[in-house]
Amino acid sequence: MVTAKDVQGVMAMMPSFSTEDAGDLSSKNTVDVDNLKIGVDRMINDGIDVITTTGSFGECYNLDWDEYKTLAVAAVDAVKKRVPLFIGATSPNAREVVDRLKFVQDIGGDGTLNGLQPLAERLPVVLAPKTIDNDLGLNYPSEPDEWLRVNDASSKQGYRYNKHPVSNAVFDLDQMVNYVTPGYATAVFVSAQGVGRIRTTAESHRRIAIIEVMGRHSGYLALGTAYGQPDIILIPEHALTTLTYRCA
Repeated sequence: MVTAKDVQGVMAMMPSFSTEDAGDLSSKNTVDVDNLKIGVDRMINDGIDVITTTGSFGECYNLDWDEYKTLAVAAVDAVKKRVPLFIGATSPNAREVVDRLKFVQDIGGDGTLNGLQPLAERLPVVLAPKTIDNDLGLNYPSEPDEWLRVNDASSKQGYRYNKHPVSNAVFDLDQMVNYVTPGYATAVFVSAQGVGRIRTTAESHRRIAIIEVMGRHSGYLALGTAYGQPDIILIPEHALTTLTYRCA
């Protein structure tokens, strides 16, 4: 059994070695087992301490089930327990993740790509919040709590935002905690791409398309979709009124 002490040194992220016809959509069994074995031998001979695969190059989504099994078995056979081997089991389908985990265990893989626990046992680790909303701290820890949504019958939308009287609203690089939380950049990229694609469809059909993105009470993600060139962006921090968006 591999323990945290065994996971040290240089870790290699091994891609899936593909056959020459892998770019053909009609191709099957696109994993080049022979080249995979040659690559594994070279990595180990060059001094690699740990090998991981199907973890960062899209194989979890682009390989079908048979190709995944071929790659996993070939990797185990090639490594031959010379170094720890971690095999990714990610899938959009939770049931398939379970099947992959069981398969990796059955063929003799040393583990799946869940490296935080062994790293935490050997290195000082700080919990980093991961939220695509980007609403957990910007310049200092208390910033997300400074704007409070309160009911206001006199307001057209029925509420307004009040800023807390005690504020540390000073932009200081030395005090900055999180400028962008992990996951936010990916969410912006995907959202902006979606806006760009929907925009062309809406224009060709002469329709108005409304796209809603996540954000809870935070408009960071919506603002990020500006890269997709929407005509109007609405964020919860500023209520929509007809006067605001009245045509000039």
